[in-house]
Amino acid sequence: DFDNDGDVDVYVVGQGENHLLRNDRGSLVDITADPLNDDQDGKCAAWGDYDNDGLLDLYLVNQSSPNQLFHHTSSGFEVVEDSPVRDTGIGRDCAWVDIDNDTDLDLLLQNYGEQVRVYMNEGDGVFELSQCTLDGDWSASYGIAPADYDSDGRVDLHVADLSGNNKVLHNERAYAASWSQIRLHGTISNTHGIGARLEILADGVWQHRDVGTSSGYLSSSPSMLNVGLGLATEIDTLIVKWPSGLVDVHGALPANLRLHLFEGGLVENETTEYTVSASPGVISLRWDDHGELATTYQVQRLDERVDTQAGVSDWAIKDVVSGQTEWEDRRVVTGLSYRYRVLRVEDSRAVVLFETESVTVPQLVTGLRGVHPNPFNPATKISFSLDRPQAVTVNVYDLSGRLVDVLTSREYPPGFHHVEWAGCDRDGRPVSSGTYLVRFQGDVVSQSRKMILVK
Repeated sequence: DFDNDGDVDVYVVGQGENHLLRNDRGSLVDITADPLNDDQDGKCAAWGDYDNDGLLDLYLVNQSSPNQLFHHTSSGFEVVEDSPVRDTGIGRDCAWVDIDNDTDLDLLLQNYGEQVRVYMNEGDGVFELSQCTLDGDWSASYGIAPADYDSDGRVDLHVADLSGNNKVLHNERAYAASWSQIRLHGTISNTHGIGARLEILADGVWQHRDVGTSSGYLSSSPSMLNVGLGLATEIDTLIVKWPSGLVDVHGALPANLRLHLFEGGLVENETTEYTVSASPGVISLRWDDHGELATTYQVQRLDERVDTQAGVSDWAIKDVVSGQTEWEDRRVVTGLSYRYRVLRVEDSRAVVLFETESVTVPQLVTGLRGVHPNPFNPATKISFSLDRPQAVTVNVYDLSGRLVDVLTSREYPPGFHHVEWAGCDRDGRPVSSGTYLVRFQGDVVSQSRKMILVK
């Protein structure tokens, strides 16, 4: 979107004259003019606001003539003449990437048969070549695709080779700059938010990024944006201008995280660690909010049975949790499936920490569930579950089969239950240490388990 009017424009690169096509509400109008009508055997081009002035600049890669950097100003495009980026190699591919996360875009260049060239953006329009020195055969290197494959906040590089093995270059630059990685999820707009404009304020610098995969020669840039934040510990303001026309404004987003932004304002932090477990009658959630205990968390639940019938997602607020990072849902139905969201609530703003996969509540079964503790002294708890209402007897026997104690003998409803044995006989007298049997008897099921009393 070179003219910042909210729709995606097209720049066509080829062996003849290149063309700039402006998008006028769905109609492409050729507005090509000097210097963008370069006709020197172009191979690819990449848009990027390298000087953070809110106007997208353009880098053009040529095969048999110098590459061109077109600086976008309020009066149009002008050629940057005196710069090392006017490379004269056999150009193939390029990409704008903030390699050192210092808030300005650096330039990657792949020439045919050469190692990758990295032009570091030093500010004020100055670029310095930082040549890679790598082993291996580079005689047929052809294309590049930048992406942070190991999620450490530093952009790595995949290099395609025309006839040999491809290469993965791991970014091992040592620096203390912060970063944010952002993936959009359109709900009204397209799924990946292609064509959206992001405006990011951090470390006193406004950055402007367009979401797209159009950079590259026979390759593609990732839809996950890597944004360098310099010395900032958070993003002060993040504005998303969606292709649908919707505008979301976010504030105070923490640095050094992968964020998923959903059209409409939801934010999900990809790196929150959590566990979810299900047992008959209960689903338990526990999470780690990066060592911080927020004042309030909101727990939402989606009943997938209702969701399937209605054809829409209906997330219901189930609880508000304060001062802890765990929660249990006992209002579940056996055999049904649920999904959960946990949101951190601060200053009336809610940020999604995580969303679980589908969790199914297992069926209740009749029988003993356990004896805990075991061995024990002085008492232990015997738990059992019932799939329907029924009469239950729980007795304690010694190993000779003699009845020691009757713990319960009555009707119970379905669900989870327990009884305790304090190591005494039916008359309340303490029994000696040793091994005993607890026997559960329901309408149909009869089970026994050993337990050890130690003194």
